[in-house]
Amino acid sequence: MRSVDLGVELQILSYFEQMRLETGGKSENAPQLNSAGAR
Repeated sequence: MRSVDLGVELQILSYFEQMRLETGGKSENAPQLNSAGAR
């Protein structure tokens, strides 16, 4: 197991969780993920 892969995976999961909380858990706001990632 590579700790680097696990770290990246955790970052992605936490990132999507944060976006889900900000959008109120609405999957319809998925396009906002792209604009937020361009920050």
